[in-house]
Amino acid sequence: MSTQNVTALYPNTPTPDLTPDSWDFDPGYNLLLPGDEANRIFTIVNLCVNSIGMFCAVMVCVILLLVRLYDKTLVDRVSLRLTAAVSTVDAVKSAAYIIFTFVATPGAACGATAWLILFLTNLYTFLSVAIAFNLQWLFLLRKRVNPWLEISYFAVSVLLALATTVPPWATGRLGLDENYGVCWYIAYSSKRTILWEWLTFLSWNMMGTLYCFFVVVAVIFKLRKSTIAVKTYNSHTTSSKDLTSAQRRARRTQRTMNKLVLRISLYALIPIVTQLGWYISECIMQFQHYLNIGLDWYLIVTTDLPGVLNFVAFCMDPALANALRHIKEDMLEKYGEQGSLQSNPSEHRFARWITKRFLSGTKKVDDVTSPFYRMSSSQPLSKDYEPDSNTSYPDEFVAFPSATAIPVVNNSQSTMIQIPEARQNVSYEMNQIRPQSRNMPNRRKYSEDEETKRVFRGL
Repeated sequence: MSTQNVTALYPNTPTPDLTPDSWDFDPGYNLLLPGDEANRIFTIVNLCVNSIGMFCAVMVCVILLLVRLYDKTLVDRVSLRLTAAVSTVDAVKSAAYIIFTFVATPGAACGATAWLILFLTNLYTFLSVAIAFNLQWLFLLRKRVNPWLEISYFAVSVLLALATTVPPWATGRLGLDENYGVCWYIAYSSKRTILWEWLTFLSWNMMGTLYCFFVVVAVIFKLRKSTIAVKTYNSHTTSSKDLTSAQRRARRTQRTMNKLVLRISLYALIPIVTQLGWYISECIMQFQHYLNIGLDWYLIVTTDLPGVLNFVAFCMDPALANALRHIKEDMLEKYGEQGSLQSNPSEHRFARWITKRFLSGTKKVDDVTSPFYRMSSSQPLSKDYEPDSNTSYPDEFVAFPSATAIPVVNNSQSTMIQIPEARQNVSYEMNQIRPQSRNMPNRRKYSEDEETKRVFRGL
């Protein structure tokens, strides 16, 4: 086909010397946001929403850092470390989007900006997949999170993000496309560029987002199934007034675990809320060759919201409330009116002022009402730990999956709740541990308590 015929069919094509059958031929479809006013609003929205998102992401990191500096065991949880990584990515990505808004000329800066957006988006998705996989591994499959697995969450996410984004940048596939309007893939409508985008961006992010969604759905169904099973068991047992303290605490722990898992699921649900519109818009532009204006405005806002939504999910995390409760009780104990550090008024003035101004007069929280509180114990976990023979323990529960199916038994020492699972029977044991003789170490109690801590810490 001659150049004249090509330009007649595709008047905006930047590659008139190539035939339409060529993989590098770009038809030059107009995918620009129409109107100067619309582009001005786009700039304002990008600046405002990304600034808010950056602030929220930084706040998550600052809060986690301050709590960790106070007592690192309060935030010693895999999902919180992943949340910190996601918030860091959110903060950098918001800054990159602001730069992206003002870089609209060809050159190295345009290619670098496009790569940064591409890399951070992929990394954000892979870290969200890690959160979802951790939920599946620990809660759905009931397996232990080993240190090597947690390290792989971060290592695989970073390496995979680099592996999928460096090649298109190194081969010059990223830059400014005049018909697309921003720094992204060049020759956007060509077959080769469409293939590049699917291999390095769309396929990874769409699969990751859908995986997170299906994990959340599976978690919700499992929580509902477990809750119904526990309620059924409770309806055939004694009333709440006749329950032992161990059984009452076991019920509270089940509620806490359900709340924790459900709130962690929010982190995995954010990608489908914030990114799905972008992927759909890209598919429409690639295969239908036009810009859907309504969808475009939707994705302009939602792609800037991960930092904000991650902050909201973080504020709803029971681990944060537990950490703040622990800090409050600790400060009241140290710097309150009857605190242990009140003997020297010249020291810790700021801490005493904070305690008196904001914390004094609040109701003291009994730690036995918060099963989460003991999961953040500063006592180190060790496989070789053996309790002191002079140590006695109050009545309390531990709850963890039993390895085999055990029928329902009710006696003074324990209650077994058999919860039916798909293709298997899994039992939850709620043990009431009684004080042992001082010359006899309570080894079984510690091993079960350690197992419970590992479950909470793994989440």
